[in-house]
Amino acid sequence: MARINYEKVQLKYYLAFSPYALAYKLDTTIEELPKKVEEYVNKNPNLKKSPKKPSCYMLGEYRILDKKPKAAYDMEFCEDLDLLILVICSTVDDLYIPNRELSFEEGKFDKVLYFPKDEVER
Repeated sequence: MARINYEKVQLKYYLAFSPYALAYKLDTTIEELPKKVEEYVNKNPNLKKSPKKPSCYMLGEYRILDKKPKAAYDMEFCEDLDLLILVICSTVDDLYIPNRELSFEEGKFDKVLYFPKDEVER
């Protein structure tokens, strides 16, 4: 019988996009996020054209809220409200799509997304 050993190595430093941080910044609850985020975007129409919006496609490892992360990485949480909204609302599951129209359905706000920091902050 063959035995395989493997080691998980962190390749980059990560920036995490958390719905908890987004809810805190908008002074609301996770359940109210879709409505509050849509209101914020409607009041700030230039947000969609922000130069902060990453231009590359990114895959993020995600975790469901209230669960432990799949892996412990060297990372920090994004504190920038506009960047949180731009990334979280431009995703489908854990795939960030840079030119996607921002969307606010409830499923967007139940995961924490992790992306390489140097890919986000250019």
